[in-house]
Amino acid sequence: MAVVIVQQNVVNSGAGTADTYEATLGSDTVVGNQVFIVVVSDATVATPSGFTVDRSQVNNNGHYVFRKASVAETASWTVDPGGSSSTVIWVAEVSGLDLASGIDQTTSTGSGSDVTERSTGTTGTTDTADEWLLASIGISDNDQSALPLGIDSWDNSFVEEATGSTSKVADTNVGLEVALRTVSATATYETTGQLNDVSASTGIIVTYRIAGGTAFEETPIDPVGVTDDTTPVKDATQDLAEAVGVTDLTLRVHDAVRSVVESAGVTDDTAPVKSVAVEISDNVGVTDLVVDELTGGVQFLRPDSDLVVAGWTPTPSSPTTLFDKIDEVTASDTDYISEA
Repeated sequence: MAVVIVQQNVVNSGAGTADTYEATLGSDTVVGNQVFIVVVSDATVATPSGFTVDRSQVNNNGHYVFRKASVAETASWTVDPGGSSSTVIWVAEVSGLDLASGIDQTTSTGSGSDVTERSTGTTGTTDTADEWLLASIGISDNDQSALPLGIDSWDNSFVEEATGSTSKVADTNVGLEVALRTVSATATYETTGQLNDVSASTGIIVTYRIAGGTAFEETPIDPVGVTDDTTPVKDATQDLAEAVGVTDLTLRVHDAVRSVVESAGVTDDTAPVKSVAVEISDNVGVTDLVVDELTGGVQFLRPDSDLVVAGWTPTPSSPTTLFDKIDEVTASDTDYISEA
């Protein structure tokens, strides 16, 4: 399932300050979607009602990632910095996340010292391949010449999603930037933002599982290299029997003889043909037949009686069928021709 930012908004105190702020979206949220409120303030911010803190980092600024599942159609939530303060808020409704087991990985960094870049820190290895990464950097600065406070670039394929900065003419201003990335492999993740001025800053990164994503599963080792098969054992046994190279023979010997005769191009006759030598391979378990031969000046014998059935001359006085004299009534498949 794709992760979709259904709607979003950036709220900030601008040139002034306020005691509380309303994180407002343009329309009511859909029940079951996730609502995010990311806040940077020069004061400590209380957790909005019904939300959880996915991550926070407090140095010169208070930096928070709040989240909740939408359980009712609402479009506004109160954010309380606990007093008059400079504050920037990103609020968004997001669909396509799986929070059944909570967030996956998170980490953060921060310092009250001025720096030119800020890393979010590196997460632990994600436990699913398909995840949605949210990174944010909070900035605080007393130098009004640096306004608006922000990030010039992000690395590691993170893409800027939202930015905001206060604009007071005196005292502390704060800035917030949010960058996102969708990944499809288990790994550790980090991004660094290049600040547009030397400022104190904080960085946060949180990874979220995508609904319907691919879970990480270790592939079991197959020491024998055999691919699993769902074929029933009975079928497997039958396949192995075929593998020994023995072809089942269901033809009767008589049929085998006839087939060989026909393949030799001899015209079929109504009488059984016994004149072609037939050799049947021993590997099928059939006892070899006596090789039949037809030569000039022969007698046709019955092997069961050793009696002469009929005789013929090599050169008949008139056309005749060679096998007219065979006793077709009593002849069997074991009849053969032998020299006289």
